Amino acid sequence: MVTVTYHSGSNALMIAEQDFILLLRRLNRANTPQTVINLIRNLADYDSENDPIATQVKAAIAKYSGEMHVMGNGDIFLVLPPMENAETQRLRGTAMAMVFPHGSSTEAQDKAAVVYRLPQEYMPLRERANTYVELARAVEVMGPVRQAEEALQAEDVRGPLTAWSLSQVEKLLDSIDIKRYVRTQPVYKQVARGVWEKSFIDFYISISDLQRERFPRLVLNTPERLFLDLCCTLDRKLFQELSYTTDNWKGKRISINMAAETVLSSVFAQFCHVLPKDRRPNVGFDIHKSDLFLNFTTTRNAISVLKEENFLVGIDGITPSSLPYINFDRFTVDYYKVKVTREKLEELKEPLAMRALEALDRGKIIFNQCDSEEALRFGQNLGVTQYQGWLIDDVANTIAHG
Repeated sequence: MVTVTYHSGSNALMIAEQDFILLLRRLNRANTPQTVINLIRNLADYDSENDPIATQVKAAIAKYSGEMHVMGNGDIFLVLPPMENAETQRLRGTAMAMVFPHGSSTEAQDKAAVVYRLPQEYMPLRERANTYVELARAVEVMGPVRQAEEALQAEDVRGPLTAWSLSQVEKLLDSIDIKRYVRTQPVYKQVARGVWEKSFIDFYISISDLQRERFPRLVLNTPERLFLDLCCTLDRKLFQELSYTTDNWKGKRISINMAAETVLSSVFAQFCHVLPKDRRPNVGFDIHKSDLFLNFTTTRNAISVLKEENFLVGIDGITPSSLPYINFDRFTVDYYKVKVTREKLEELKEPLAMRALEALDRGKIIFNQCDSEEALRFGQNLGVTQYQGWLIDDVANTIAHG
C-alpha cells in the first residue's frame, strides 16, 4: 500500500513540508532504516489538482510499502523500506523517466533525483527538507504581493479605482519600502520684499511617483471615496516612517498630509507616544478639504483631537470653487492651503471665490502650488505672505544664494 501526502490551496502552504519533517523526526528517533528519494522537478507553476506525473510515480511504487510526499512546489519525496543499491537505482531510473519523459543527461538526473539512507544520512536529508519549508514560507509571504504586482500591470486594470484594485494596491504597499516615495517641500513666508523664510517643511508621499512606477494604468483620484481610502493607507505608512525617524527632523517645523480618519486611529496614538509634548507645536497636520464634505463629523472630531494634543492644524486642497461652500469659522485651524495653479487662478478671481478668500485671515492663507509669477503677484497684492510651490523654491533659493 502506498501512502500519499500532498495538499492544495493557499491555506495548505507549509503543511506538506511540516508533515514530512515530523515523519523524518519520528524515523530518526526510532532509528528506522529507510531509503528516501528526492525528485526535484523545478516546476515554474505547480498545480496539485492536475499532476499526472505524481499519479504515475504513485503507481510505480505501488509494490513497495512506502510513502510519497509532494511538496508545495511539486517536488516529491519517496520514503521506502531499505533497498539494495541496484533496486534503488532501478526505481530511481523509473521515476526519472516519468519526470523527464523526453530524456535527460546523466548529470541532470544526478541533480534531479537524490538518494538518502536513513538513519546515517538524516542530517543532510533534514537540511534538504528545511529548504522546502523556507521556500513555502517565502511563497506565503510574497505570493500575494507578486500576484498584486502582476494584476496592477495588466491591461484590464486600466481606469478608475475599484474596491478590488484598491485591495491590490494595499497588498503591494505592505511589501515596499515607502521611504523611496517620501518627499518634502517647504512653505515659505515673505517677511519683506525679497526676503523669504521657511515657515515649515511639508512631508508627503508622492502619489504620482508611486503611480508611475507601481500601477501606471490606474486613475487614482476617482472615485473620491476610494481615493481617500488610499490616502488613509498612505498616511499610516508615512506616520510609521516618521515615528521611526523622529530624530531626523528634530528641531524642524514640519507638516504632514493626513486624512481625518487616520488621526482617530491607533497609528496616530503611536505617533503621539513617541513624540514628546514639547515638540508638538512644531508639527502641523494638513486635513484635506474633501474630508469636510465626506466626513464632516469625523473631520471636526479629528481637528479637536489634534488641537487637544497641541498640534497645529491646516485645511489642505482648497480649490477656488470650494471656497464659498466651506464655513471656516466652524473650524479652529492655523492655516488654509489654497490651490493657485494656472488653471485655478482664473477661478479664484471670480466674485464668489474672491469674497470667500477675502473673508479669511491673511496670516493663515498659504497659496499652494504657486508655480506662476501671476499667482505670486496676485497673492502679494492681496496681502498673502505664505507660499508653496516650485516657483517659490526657486525664488527663495536664488535670493539665499545671491
